[in-house]
Amino acid sequence: MERSLTMATVSWDLQRPRSSRESSPRGAAAPARLPARVYRVRRLLVLLALVAMMGLGVAALPLIRTGPGQPTTGSPPVETQPSPVLRGVVVRSGDTIWQLARRHRPPGRDLATYVSQVVALNEVEPTALVPGSVLWLPAE
Repeated sequence: MERSLTMATVSWDLQRPRSSRESSPRGAAAPARLPARVYRVRRLLVLLALVAMMGLGVAALPLIRTGPGQPTTGSPPVETQPSPVLRGVVVRSGDTIWQLARRHRPPGRDLATYVSQVVALNEVEPTALVPGSVLWLPAE
């Protein structure tokens, strides 16, 4: 049952999807696969690189938190004046720094000065209070 070569069979052969074995032209060698050991070594190198980057990130956290020129150890810098007594206040939903300062400032203290001290002490933006966090207030 031989077929005669007609235009219909040629066009059918051109449109037929080829399998992966037929994708290379006849006579051309298929690309050689690398041994599995090479892939294992590559995966190990990528893993080691990721671990090294994570280690550098963790090591840089104290520098990011304190900034350049500041001590990174747990000991605070020596002060000549005694540090003020601090009071921790848990932030509730809807609280602002101004409301908390009005509620907890010592009598006779200027409200704006007290708010700027609270912002500097806690290193937060006045509008960025998170409910459930602790806000430290000077109690002197």
